[in-house]
Amino acid sequence: MVEQIEQFCDRYFVIKELGSGGFSRTFLARDLEMVGYPLCVVKCLTLDAANEVGNMAELRRQLIVQEARILERFKGSTANVPRILACPEHHHPVYLVEEYIEGHVLEVLKQQPFSEAQIVSFLQNVLSVLDVIHRHSVVHQDIKPSNLIRRNDGSISVIDFGAAIDLDEFVEDSSIYGTPGYSPPEQQDGKIDFHTDLYALGMTAIELLSKVAPQQLERHPNSGKLQWQEHLGASIHPKVAAILDRLVALRPADRYTRAIDVLADLQQLRVESRLAALPNRISHSVLRSILQASQPIFSKCRSIQSQSLVTPTIFGLAIICGFGFVPLLPRMTDTIAAQMSMIQNQPAVDLSLIHKLPLSSTIDQFLVVDRQLVTFDRNNQVQVWDLSTGKVQQGWTTPGMIEMLTMTRNHLVSQRDESLTVWQLSTGNVLHQIALPEPANTASLSADGQHLATVSPSHTLRVWNMTTGKLLRTVPGITAAQYALDNRLFCATTRSRIDIWDAEYTQLQQSLAGHLGNITAFNFSENGTGLTSTASDGTIVWNLETSELLRVLPTKVRTAAILPNYLVTQHEDGTVRLWESTGKLVKSLAYLQSKVAMTANAHYVVQITPQQLEIWQLSKTEP
Repeated sequence: MVEQIEQFCDRYFVIKELGSGGFSRTFLARDLEMVGYPLCVVKCLTLDAANEVGNMAELRRQLIVQEARILERFKGSTANVPRILACPEHHHPVYLVEEYIEGHVLEVLKQQPFSEAQIVSFLQNVLSVLDVIHRHSVVHQDIKPSNLIRRNDGSISVIDFGAAIDLDEFVEDSSIYGTPGYSPPEQQDGKIDFHTDLYALGMTAIELLSKVAPQQLERHPNSGKLQWQEHLGASIHPKVAAILDRLVALRPADRYTRAIDVLADLQQLRVESRLAALPNRISHSVLRSILQASQPIFSKCRSIQSQSLVTPTIFGLAIICGFGFVPLLPRMTDTIAAQMSMIQNQPAVDLSLIHKLPLSSTIDQFLVVDRQLVTFDRNNQVQVWDLSTGKVQQGWTTPGMIEMLTMTRNHLVSQRDESLTVWQLSTGNVLHQIALPEPANTASLSADGQHLATVSPSHTLRVWNMTTGKLLRTVPGITAAQYALDNRLFCATTRSRIDIWDAEYTQLQQSLAGHLGNITAFNFSENGTGLTSTASDGTIVWNLETSELLRVLPTKVRTAAILPNYLVTQHEDGTVRLWESTGKLVKSLAYLQSKVAMTANAHYVVQITPQQLEIWQLSKTEP
């Protein structure tokens, strides 16, 4: 086994074999060239397949390469598909390396039958992944329990894309893929579509629910309906059964064609289930929808102050808003009215002006970090302000005009005459001075103050050791660079990719792809787990813990703050906008003019005019 993989390279240390197919073998290994020797999965041809010659050998090679290229498509789209790490196409024999996903294979978990609630959750998990896969015009072709992994966080990942195809390039042929029992009948004839995966998912769900293998289930001789409910130990909701029946219908025309349609039916089922529980309680989400749709009516009820009007109004609103007829008993009206009142009185996020300060000299430049503001005025004076109090904490005068590039909690980095200066904010003392080969567009200082990264107009990155003042790296093709709170260096390449390196740019740790245009700026969330990247094609919100692309905003953003339930963005026109975590625009918080900056946690927004300094605070106000 070890000899099998060592013929490719000595980079991977094999731990065990995970499985084998008709022409390939899969190994769990450690990457000896990565920090910490992380686990990975290596897939390669068997010795017999590797030694083949002619057309068959080329076909085997193309299948490995095709799998790698398909996995490459999903980078940044979902965390529940393995990331492709390597596939040297011209290496003989060819092999691929992909991310190892920790968790439990559902083949093991199916020892105990799933409950109805578990099946619904399972379907929603996998359908969300299939929706991403299908939106890339890919059909997996082999959905089954052994190709599904429940991760430690409870989500489900889809693995083994060895049989996957690009539907846009697919031509019906005699090749047979998939697993009997899980695959729909027409798949054996080379007829493939998105419902191929949905059928296999339905068969998998029925197996997990009934503990009966698909091959043991029979169809009704007349209707062709799969007879699976008789194998259940308990009854199941008729609409859950109807969804499963449609997934595994014998005729392709009777099945779902898109994952998103199944998700919609499951969501509708959840709404109906909540409404069925109305005798005791109505959910806040339903009430909020009612309230938003009927605000004008509700306002009239408040102005009339008539209890006799409130009761029939609430009764009517439940019907008007499209939730169907609900028998609201008279004893419920007080409870519903109380819940509506509570929703109305929930705090709203807003911006409040907390300081309005006159300026003795026009401020040309300013930067904000946390609770600090640093300004530079036309008298060559640097001032450090406390945003919470609006008072100056420190100030000093520079020998001449400077350009402020970046700041941290403790330091300011400025540029003058192709020379960088690092200042101590608390004292105004100069800590370091570095001569630059060319002017810098941007600069970023690591959180520990040990490294400095600059990017020039020629798209050249330079990394400096601040202790020695030594230039460590010069890297072309970089449009932006910024250090994160954990001292990792995020670099935007001219290929519109985000490469994540260690502080000294010696070890590439990760790459994110999603933009089409040049990336110009990064913003990190306060806890370091979120990232927004801005390019000419818009702004992308990333989850750095999962490398998942969360949201795409079709507008350029100057600064963005990722909060637990919201995203706050500050735009070049001075607008400050509040977004839900779903990507829905809630409202514009302010239309500020002139020069505007926002802290990374969006707690403070600063506006500077020629005459005054305004400090706004993100706050919760009563409606």
